[in-house]
Amino acid sequence: MITTSRPAIRLTLVKTIRRRANQAERYRGLRKQIDLTPLLDDSSSVITRKNIDQSLGSFTITLPDKSIQPEPGAFQDSLYGWIEPMDVIEIRMGRDLHTKNLPSGGIPIVMRGFVSSIRQEKTVSGDGKPTRSIVIDGQDYGKLLGIVQVFYQKTYGISQDLLTAFKMTTNHNITFQSFTTADFVRTVLDDVVNPHLQNLQRDSALDFTPRIIPDTSGVKDGIVMPYGFQSFEGPIWTLLRQQSDRFWNELFIEDREDGVYLVCRQFPFKDIDGNYIDDATDPGHVDISYDHVKSMSVSRSERNIANFYWVGAPRSVLIHQSMLKMAAYQKPEDFYIRDYPNADVDLYGIRKMEVNTEQGPAVPGLDEADHEKAKAGSGTWVNNRVQRLIKFNRDNVLFEDGSATLRGDDKVKPGRYLRMHIGEGQSGYVAEYYCLGVVQEYLPYRSWVSHVDLIRGTGFIERSKMFGSPYLAERGKGAYN
Repeated sequence: MITTSRPAIRLTLVKTIRRRANQAERYRGLRKQIDLTPLLDDSSSVITRKNIDQSLGSFTITLPDKSIQPEPGAFQDSLYGWIEPMDVIEIRMGRDLHTKNLPSGGIPIVMRGFVSSIRQEKTVSGDGKPTRSIVIDGQDYGKLLGIVQVFYQKTYGISQDLLTAFKMTTNHNITFQSFTTADFVRTVLDDVVNPHLQNLQRDSALDFTPRIIPDTSGVKDGIVMPYGFQSFEGPIWTLLRQQSDRFWNELFIEDREDGVYLVCRQFPFKDIDGNYIDDATDPGHVDISYDHVKSMSVSRSERNIANFYWVGAPRSVLIHQSMLKMAAYQKPEDFYIRDYPNADVDLYGIRKMEVNTEQGPAVPGLDEADHEKAKAGSGTWVNNRVQRLIKFNRDNVLFEDGSATLRGDDKVKPGRYLRMHIGEGQSGYVAEYYCLGVVQEYLPYRSWVSHVDLIRGTGFIERSKMFGSPYLAERGKGAYN
């Protein structure tokens, strides 16, 4: 018997444009959202892309260019005339919803985002058949973190910020002080980003998500120094990514049922024994049966091996590179891995990894009594950063990187572990992979697949623990056998 499933999708357009002197005048008095789902046909496609290494996710929707009338008496036009840049699109996908405990048969959220462009395409096929389509491109709420910028030149004309170096304090009310990572992310969202989003909501036709919600429960340590951000200019995303210490923490937008979240947390990586490094927060996992795998490609490499580590601290006023170098001469074992097989110098040569930390430890005070204590704490902070960097990277030669194409699944998201069940019972094994990026490709009436970028896979590690043949286990039940 062939097992079948019933995927579902829902597309909703939320109007935000309410111009009074141009075409948008037609939107006045009409419903505040338009259901695009009935327009989907077998030539349509809905593709979402999300990667936690990138500042924003994106979507591309292809629909037939049909005339629509949102409600009786409304202006009749195609989607090309109804949709405008900065309108909001909500994309939901789900599979076999009748088997899940969802409220009112709801379809899970995959992405909310803003329209960037609308393209109208007209073609004639070889047999003379005309085709008209609409292509909608956009980005998720990370788009706001890119378009909201700190820019001071505009203030010069009105005599603001001419005498002070504390620009963030003067113009955005972000006080000159040290912040924990969690407090800094929350403050930037509350004082800079969300007011912009609320202004956009005030001019829109619908109350959509009025704010980006911070999720910083996974941040373990670190202090954002005031000298690191007071004179910053550029996109808010760049500021947040920089000050959240990107070589130790990850920062990304995640759509959830109750809103849009900005997640900032320590990398939730595991060591080769399956334990979270430095008690990182569990990001959750998705179990995948091997027969739901359409294709998969993984590899191991020596390219990312490191056995000598160096962390600079350019933002700290209490510690200098010369102090770090002196500490390295005195205790080289804190910076250099010796006699460790997975990063052996005799086998792989000297491999240096050098990065900077933008953060520091909490400083108790700057009077004479506390100064030496603060300096010692800064040195300890850098050393701790080095040790965590070592834990993240010392076993890179064993972990697998790659990609997979799976049966479409709304639960497969960046920032979660993919738990692959390979083989059956005692003759199989379970390999874990961290999802770096996910592309959901939904083709109505044809297919739905999830393309996943994978890192830190434990397939090779788990194979090495088996008493039986890993090869035979992998030759068992699977979609491409």
